[in-house]
Amino acid sequence: IFPNPVTPNFSGTVGISGLATDGIVKITDVSGKLIWETQANGGTATWNVRDYNGRRAATGIYLVFASTPDGRDSVVGKIAVIE
Repeated sequence: IFPNPVTPNFSGTVGISGLATDGIVKITDVSGKLIWETQANGGTATWNVRDYNGRRAATGIYLVFASTPDGRDSVVGKIAVIE
């Protein structure tokens, strides 16, 4: 997951690599609220550090849950966002 932490002046996308091809990627806040969901493309996914409403993610720790489409393999990661 890069860059990590995401700093206030960062305006690009966060890259998430090492995922299963076509895996499902969900990003939540620490309380479990879904912030973003996407599908990996060739083992990588990106996040624009925004929620479904287009608002920039607030300062905090975000969890990345990724799994294969059949759910057999999964991985969890963390992203720190600093505003």
